Amino acid sequence: YIRFVWKAQLTGATAGAAIMPVIKTDDGDKIGLILTNRHATSWEFEIPRGGARANETTDQAAKRELEEETGYQIDQPVYLGKIAPDTGILSSVIPIYRGDVTGQGKAKQERTEAIKGTFLFSLEEIKKALTNKDADGNSYLEVEINGE
Repeated sequence: YIRFVWKAQLTGATAGAAIMPVIKTDDGDKIGLILTNRHATSWEFEIPRGGARANETTDQAAKRELEEETGYQIDQPVYLGKIAPDTGILSSVIPIYRGDVTGQGKAKQERTEAIKGTFLFSLEEIKKALTNKDADGNSYLEVEINGE
């Protein structure tokens, strides 16, 4: 088997963190998902996630990644638990946070990130998407991009 280990993990550091931004709107709370291109699977909706820097805690990494990828700012991330995003190839266990958005600036994505944008969904829309199936049995969300 091939297993990838983040270099930072070799020194005991965390591999990073993920964060689910919650945005208050006139239509109720919405969850912000980024639409990003993953070369293996094409376009995917994800919560913002990324690696931790040296001497950075996981909650600090979550806040920074959220701001870099979406421009959203939060005051205090709330720890939800951990996930193993791909146990078939990654050794990482990633902490996940929730953050109530308190402000928005400009996203500052890294040049290697292929993020189309941030899209807002209600919890009901996400639940419904889990029951939407394409011909291959994959769940999906539909969004309009550039009028299409």
